Amino acid sequence: MLFKLIKKIAGIIGFKLVDKNLIKNDRELTKHTFYTLDKILENIFSKNIIKKLIQIGSNDGERFDSLNKFIKKYNPSSILVEPIKTWSIKVSH
Repeated sequence: MLFKLIKKIAGIIGFKLVDKNLIKNDRELTKHTFYTLDKILENIFSKNIIKKLIQIGSNDGERFDSLNKFIKKYNPSSILVEPIKTWSIKVSH
């Protein structure tokens, strides 16, 4: 339910949420066709279909990142987020 609400809000402001399993699906896709994730993303970005994006789980933006080269090449308006666990320290007096 929360995901649908976030997806709706993202759509209203011009963003599209993509399933995190896209990379896992890439392995299955390439087993059965000559299309690869890079070819699909190149096609989408070159046609200017993606003008804005939010990447959740962007790591360092270099390693294990399929979008990095497309963001640099096509320069869409982007927000890259790497959620990290925060630590709180309880101080006793």
